[in-house]
Amino acid sequence: MISTFTQDPIGGRIAGMVDEKKDHNIDDVAKKVGGRFRLTVLVQKRFKELNEWSLETGKKLPRDLIEAILKEIWEGAIELHAEPKEMTAEQLLGPKDED
Repeated sequence: MISTFTQDPIGGRIAGMVDEKKDHNIDDVAKKVGGRFRLTVLVQKRFKELNEWSLETGKKLPRDLIEAILKEIWEGAIELHAEPKEMTAEQLLGPKDED
């Protein structure tokens, strides 16, 4: 699951974000989220979310979307939450009563 904004994701947040001076590098962002793997997952999930939003609304995404996503992560605007584990029926219901 990805935690994101409730407002228009392109409107006030991404537009114009990447024109600012870069104050971080990829290693700093990876450390912030707990490693490169978690960073990759978070970027992919956010990219997919924004792409689906773009298709639904007909609005275009900026060309430098990855940089904008990295900036969102750096600013703490989005974060990765662990997905709940799938459980077996026995784990949910307990062991079967055998008569």
